Amino acid sequence: MHLTLNIGLAREGNSNIGVGTALRDLNRLGFSILRHAGHTSDTEQTLVVDVVHRGSAQMVGNNLFRLSQLLGQDCIAVVNEDTGDRTLIGPRADKWLPFNPAYFLNLDGTRLS
Repeated sequence: MHLTLNIGLAREGNSNIGVGTALRDLNRLGFSILRHAGHTSDTEQTLVVDVVHRGSAQMVGNNLFRLSQLLGQDCIAVVNEDTGDRTLIGPRADKWLPFNPAYFLNLDGTRLS
């Protein structure tokens, strides 16, 4: 499964997440990192990551949920490059639903919409 992820690097009440930490945790959860870039969104530094995962859709969703927890994030914004599906995954994704393409950053820093 080929995905583009937006991972916010700010954490409420804590220091920001290091890019290396986020990339390490992605790798540990079975994601192969193809490319990544850092950009500033409207509210925080954001890591944009192009990844591939060979697991089932359920495994990928579970691993992204776990990544969100590990990094102390409400959710991670996800675009499935194979299907075009867009979603938010994480323990507090319901706070941010629905997925808004105007907030999603591409690798080059442009907005999805």
